[in-house]
Amino acid sequence: MRKRFLTVALVLAFVLGLSGLALAGNMAEVTQTGDYNEAFIGQFGDWNGASQTQIGTRNNVSAYQEGNDNKAIINITGDSNTARQWQWGNGNEAIIDISGDSNTAHQWQSGDNEATIDITGDSNTACQWQWGDNEATINITGDSNTALQWQWGDGNEATIDITGDSNTALQWQNGDHTSTITIIGNDKWVCIWGSGSYPPPPP
Repeated sequence: MRKRFLTVALVLAFVLGLSGLALAGNMAEVTQTGDYNEAFIGQFGDWNGASQTQIGTRNNVSAYQEGNDNKAIINITGDSNTARQWQWGNGNEAIIDISGDSNTAHQWQSGDNEATIDITGDSNTACQWQWGDNEATINITGDSNTALQWQWGDGNEATIDITGDSNTALQWQNGDHTSTITIIGNDKWVCIWGSGSYPPPPP
């Protein structure tokens, strides 16, 4: 029997008064154990936190944050899992940590943000797209992994570190960036588009 668990957290921050600053910050947490589970957290505003943990098989988890100084974390232990996170604003941080097989992780960021994906397992795919003054880091330990990072803006940094066999690492950048790809293993394919170029749009 397929289990579904949907969590939506909406946080709105308004600025009122002459010099008044109203900060609204909420914490949304989801923990799932089982098969075929789904979880979604949506947050609007500043200083929010989203934490999702899934232990099982073929789970689907995603988070959406729109605002500043937010943090989203996804932890998955299992097989054939999917993790997606979207962040729009400045000072945000997105982290995905996966331990298992055949997992897929995607992260989108727009603004002055940071993104990190750490995967331990086999046949994993990690993709990160960033617009603005961002930083992106992907660390993968396993076999047959694919890591792609797309950046457009100024002052961006992208780092891909892969340890394993038959891995593919791709990085496209536009502006004044720093790009580093380190792969230890066999049957590797590495591509860096280069600083100052205009990469193709993300899929």
